[in-house]
Amino acid sequence: MLRTYNKIHIMGNGDDTTTEMVFLDEAGQQQLPEVRVNIIHDDNDDGGDLPPSSLSFRWKTKKYRLWRVPEQVRAINKEEAYAPKFVSVGPYHRRHAGAGDRNRLCGEKLKKRYLHELLRDVEPDDHKHGGILQRCKSSLQEIVDDIRWFYAEEEYVREMKDEEMVRMLLHDGCFIIKHLYNFVQGYNEEELYATRWSPAQLRIDLGMLENQIPFFVLEEIFYHLTPRKLQRKITRDVGDDGMMITPQTFQRKTMMRQRKRHKLLVMAMWYMLKGWFVLPEDESDELYKLIADKEVHHLLHLLHLAHAHLVNVDDDKGAVLGLRRRDGSATNQQQQGHDKDDDDAKAKANIVSAAQLRGLGVKISKAPTKRGGILDVRLRNGLLSPVLEVPALTVDQGTVQLLQNLVAYEQQGTPPPSNDDEHPRDYFTTYAFLMYNLVSSTDDIAVLQEQGVLLNNFGSHETIIEYFKNLCRGNQRSGTEEKTHIGKVLQGLRDCSQNKAYRYWAEAKKYMDSPVKILALIVSTLLAISTVLQTTVAFYPK
Repeated sequence: MLRTYNKIHIMGNGDDTTTEMVFLDEAGQQQLPEVRVNIIHDDNDDGGDLPPSSLSFRWKTKKYRLWRVPEQVRAINKEEAYAPKFVSVGPYHRRHAGAGDRNRLCGEKLKKRYLHELLRDVEPDDHKHGGILQRCKSSLQEIVDDIRWFYAEEEYVREMKDEEMVRMLLHDGCFIIKHLYNFVQGYNEEELYATRWSPAQLRIDLGMLENQIPFFVLEEIFYHLTPRKLQRKITRDVGDDGMMITPQTFQRKTMMRQRKRHKLLVMAMWYMLKGWFVLPEDESDELYKLIADKEVHHLLHLLHLAHAHLVNVDDDKGAVLGLRRRDGSATNQQQQGHDKDDDDAKAKANIVSAAQLRGLGVKISKAPTKRGGILDVRLRNGLLSPVLEVPALTVDQGTVQLLQNLVAYEQQGTPPPSNDDEHPRDYFTTYAFLMYNLVSSTDDIAVLQEQGVLLNNFGSHETIIEYFKNLCRGNQRSGTEEKTHIGKVLQGLRDCSQNKAYRYWAEAKKYMDSPVKILALIVSTLLAISTVLQTTVAFYPK
């Protein structure tokens, strides 16, 4: 996986600012073209092609609730994977934020300052800040029941009065919005960036499942506290009729809310997806519009949505279409149907490891960097044998915790907004199962490292093996993973491992890989030929 280093150039002209991010590899060499994210000014955006959406997605459904990770899973994967270290967001880890608590996280002191700085970004006149804050608090007060329902662990919010709840969400939400706004502008806030640890840990913390606030709360705060640079851009697109109350004015206010939500989503995606894959530089790109038309639960869900969208563009990309045996005949699965129970059992069965796959003749290679995120695993028909393409994964403290929280999000069992058969959720859970099977031994890790698929910045080979083992322990697969592209890859790999032709090839390859065995095979072959010739001469004398 490419690393995104903090190499940011600011290009400004008055109020219009762009941010240019350069993607570098492990050696510090630029590998991808420079990409600019521009949310303040875009001459190509006429402001008229965003999809219609409701005022807030919180009114669409109340199916999603945020649960804590159960104790038995926390014990396996360690508390550090789910508890913030720099800043707490929401009520679940609120106890660390108390003024008299010795465990008070160091990022908490930034919240109040970020609130005032965001107010100055919105309105330079300090005398108007009180009125702006009061309108924002009133809006949050109106939806406080929805917020309480969002947190499934009711004991964490039951004792909180509405005023305390609103104050907590206002400080947490403003902190997140101000940080996102600083990021897309390329501004490194001095206190946050005083060390390298803080910004890295903050990004990890904002991706933790239990450290979230509802995205509709961020929308509501951003609607009232939109930095004036962004507000001018949105107003130019939407127009303004002042205080006149007309149907057109109401429509424009609806469009204003919609466009502010779109801006917030673009900022959040650019921050949360940094380093996973290259995002489109134009905020009106189809990816942003498709995500903007979906219900977003929180920042971690946004990360999940983006990865799932990229791999769902082509439903068949993960399948081995027309997988053939080495003798040219179709596999058993192609030749005839199977009993449903047998199919279900096979869908849960393990696959062989990376070294064993290589022994079966399956080639493993690194997927192209620009193609997508880590979920974009594919199994293709090669010239002589199948090719398993796996995106590069840098295993470090940040990625391992983020993967654990993405799996935990799927384990909540929240139904998707549409047909479950159409949009199954077991993407990262199935990816974890795939990696767990591929890295069963140190030889497997050596194979993946040799191909550039695995970059280990986490510890010993045994540490990585144990990590993927624990990532799967305590978690359940829904049984719908075969409908995902990774599920199709798994089934294709099972077909390879169960195919007798591949196993015969593996046995023959053992001889070909050893010079001594090859020599013994040649000698035995010559002896057999010599024996046949001698026997023939004996039967047919001159």
